[in-house]
Amino acid sequence: MDRFEYAKLDPAETVICGHKNVTLYDGDYKTSFHRGNIILTATRFFWTLGEAWLSLQLRYIVYIECTVTDTLFGSKIKTIVIHLLPSDNTNPGPVACVTGNYIKLDFKDKVPEGFFDVFQKTIGEKKWLIGKIPHHIRTGIGGIEKNIYEKQKASDVSITDAFKDLDRLMITAKDMVMISKNISEKIKEKQGAISDDETVRFKSYLLGLGVDDPVTRSSFTDSNSYYTTLCKEIIKIIQVSLDEVGGTMALAEVYCRVNRARGLDLLSPEDLMHACFMMNSDTSSPIKLKQFDSGVLALQSSMCEESVVLKKIVEALKISGSLSAQELSTSIGVSVLLAKEYLLTAEKNGKSCRDESIEGLKFYLNKFLEEN
Repeated sequence: MDRFEYAKLDPAETVICGHKNVTLYDGDYKTSFHRGNIILTATRFFWTLGEAWLSLQLRYIVYIECTVTDTLFGSKIKTIVIHLLPSDNTNPGPVACVTGNYIKLDFKDKVPEGFFDVFQKTIGEKKWLIGKIPHHIRTGIGGIEKNIYEKQKASDVSITDAFKDLDRLMITAKDMVMISKNISEKIKEKQGAISDDETVRFKSYLLGLGVDDPVTRSSFTDSNSYYTTLCKEIIKIIQVSLDEVGGTMALAEVYCRVNRARGLDLLSPEDLMHACFMMNSDTSSPIKLKQFDSGVLALQSSMCEESVVLKKIVEALKISGSLSAQELSTSIGVSVLLAKEYLLTAEKNGKSCRDESIEGLKFYLNKFLEEN
């Protein structure tokens, strides 16, 4: 709260939007600024109730995010978390209640539709860099010259920031080009395999690119259209990775990979589940949602056949003699959770036998069904 000032709305400021019944939290601490009105301008955020006015300069805001609250009538977004830079405020304002670098806006019912997007867009425009709001009218040649100078100065700042971002992008792109060139040359010359380090670095750059226009709920008027489009986005993100891990991926890993690609537009677990369930209703979908007997959920390529997976497990058991979930995970390159499900599936189909001891659960090849 030490970033706030006791200041009222300037008549020269243009109000972008405003809402009622909003409570301020300092971190997770509920303040006495309860159920007031909020006002958003191009450079400042206000909370007001009666004669009380608080002002927060938008330059302090790093980014904002929504949190979902579970209620008796279903989940809904009713809180916006605002992450802030350290305070350099010298003007009088409320004392900070906690040492956290974030505040919360708690709406009485839910966040009004479109408010979050407008708030985020306003922060991204950074209009406070253009210059301070004039408190008096400048006249004469001196005033005109000063206005021109301030505009040129603001333009220089914007151009400098733009070129800093461009420089960072060019450095990353240069690294990607060098690695991809090295990989392509090795493939053409057939002089050896690509190292694990090069593969990891290359994948990290590709994941860093992310999704340029992630699907958001606010862009749709009905839930069905939202989940249908989200389902297609998940398939697009996960399909290549799914083929690399043998055609099956646990839903927890899918959730991490999808949100890594979406950047700041994080997806809730509930939305991911709804979208994945829709894959099974679409006969043309290349990916399906599979539920194992234990209840574990995973996405599986429609080309992935259980007989092929069982064959791989049997071959691994023949080579190793016995396998735990951890050992199979390392052997075939899947998560430990899926490795355990594969071994249990093999046991269910009579391909393996289990041995439980103080050393843990291990599986052996079922030799009783072998032909003599």
